[in-house]
Amino acid sequence: DKDGSGALEFNEFYELLTARFSENTTKEELEWVFKLFDTDNTGSISVDNMRAVADQVGDQVSDDELGDIVLKNDMNNDGTLTFEDFYNVLTKKSFD
Repeated sequence: DKDGSGALEFNEFYELLTARFSENTTKEELEWVFKLFDTDNTGSISVDNMRAVADQVGDQVSDDELGDIVLKNDMNNDGTLTFEDFYNVLTKKSFD
């Protein structure tokens, strides 16, 4: 709770979650976390998926803010985060 509001906002949750991972994190661990965000089981994380997670944690983050998270991490520019995008961003290395 960086801002001292007494609640964990989505951006704080996302930063906390992503800060936990490094190049030593196993692929299986990352697949588990990816599935938490892939709420519709499509194999990718969209803004709608991010919205579902934000709603679950009770944050009022805007769709623009969620879109920025996807846009900044979408390595293949398809508008969603594939597992490969997710893996590359969180571990800072290429997908094996």
